Amino acid sequence: MPHKQRLCIYAPSYDDGGVGRMLANLARGIVARGYPVDFLAQPRWGPFKDSLPAQVNIIDAVREFSSAAVPDLTAYLRAHEPAIVISAKERADSVVVAAARAAAGETRVATIIGTDHVQRFRGANVLRRWRAYRRLRRLYRQVDILIAVSQGVADALAHITGVAREQIFVAPNPTVGAEFFALAKQPPQHPWLNDNKTCPVVLGVGRLGTVKDFATLIRAFARVRKEMAVRLLIIGEGRRRRRLEKLARRLDVQDDVSLPGFADNAYSCMAHADLFVLSSHREGSPNTLIEALAAGTPVVSTDCPSGPREILADGRYGRLVPVGDVRAMATAMREALAEPRGARDSRAAVRQFEIDASTQRYLEIFGWEEE
Repeated sequence: MPHKQRLCIYAPSYDDGGVGRMLANLARGIVARGYPVDFLAQPRWGPFKDSLPAQVNIIDAVREFSSAAVPDLTAYLRAHEPAIVISAKERADSVVVAAARAAAGETRVATIIGTDHVQRFRGANVLRRWRAYRRLRRLYRQVDILIAVSQGVADALAHITGVAREQIFVAPNPTVGAEFFALAKQPPQHPWLNDNKTCPVVLGVGRLGTVKDFATLIRAFARVRKEMAVRLLIIGEGRRRRRLEKLARRLDVQDDVSLPGFADNAYSCMAHADLFVLSSHREGSPNTLIEALAAGTPVVSTDCPSGPREILADGRYGRLVPVGDVRAMATAMREALAEPRGARDSRAAVRQFEIDASTQRYLEIFGWEEE
């Protein structure tokens, strides 16, 4: 491999979540362009690490996010001196900033911010919000390259940190690649989605927590269910499972709502579902919405900050509804099931999120290739 610049991806512990998949896809895209990549992760990091191409140099010597990880990363930076070290999520960013300062070398620090922190702390009391904003200002003012996953996330970061908006880059997540389409073609694991399904299936994907607001989705589904035969499948796990199951029973739709937990291959479910619904209170740049569009599945999404409106081009590629509005969501679901938009149109929305296109944007931000 020709030596141009070296990228270090610091990903110690993301298990099988969206951030882990995104960082693994970024590693794939960068090495495919001929740039060396060191991938720092724990030995038990998760399935994405095991799927990385042989060109990626995997280093299994990193601890969990904590101050104890700083000496390990500092030693790596001094020994290998990568041109850039990149991380995602606040705890990892803190470790990277501390290690780079201790190493005192020429490695530039880059962070990927995937959360709209203004929305994250909107409901907090004044003191907690002030402390959070102060912590974020101190952290991100020490970063050389700030990369937001959407315009909304970038705007929020500028507001909190005081960093000039033009100094914050925006790069689409490297979400869609050949692996996605291969997995999407596989038979779905849930019986409601097989070739003999008797009615349309609406799909939701995500952690069963407050932010994803699957309660609104179930309430909207119950309204639609009164008018037509339809089923709701929600893939994911979390602390609100029992509340959601209780809500389905109270609305008398429990026989048509399935919460099977995590799925090894959610992509095949997306490809075989009749409608995907994102019901979140807030997002950064929702990968599940991008993946549903890539699968050619019609979508309905809350117009939450931030990401969905940007991805759906102000509603061109899918229906947008107000956050928490059960009536509007039910209406949009009925309309989407009756008149689905074409797969060709929806796939056009995700071209910028293909691994190659996203990689190109990252290389431009790094200054390694001309814009």
